[in-house]
Amino acid sequence: MKVDPPRPTGSLYISTSVTPYSYVNPGYKVFLADGARGQNSSTWEIVDHETWIYNVTQANLAGSPTLFKEYSAKEAFGLKSFRPQDLYDFVVRMAVDNNLFQKFYR
Repeated sequence: MKVDPPRPTGSLYISTSVTPYSYVNPGYKVFLADGARGQNSSTWEIVDHETWIYNVTQANLAGSPTLFKEYSAKEAFGLKSFRPQDLYDFVVRMAVDNNLFQKFYR
């Protein structure tokens, strides 16, 4: 019996928190999906996600809150898609590229 090698079959997303620990700005993610074009042509796959943050220190100094987009994941990390294999390949790239890992981790 031939056994297929392990391969990624799914993915999970972890978002930012609106109630973070000290010295971390609150934020949220906006997920963009391929959908609503019609029943047969929509995949409903995630095509990108954006991280938006609220800089507490800046808001306190300015006297008013400002939300701003920190990054688009597809653009920031050079991702082709958010399919399991592409996300796995991204993790493998981070394992050998410390600069990429630090960019992701920050």
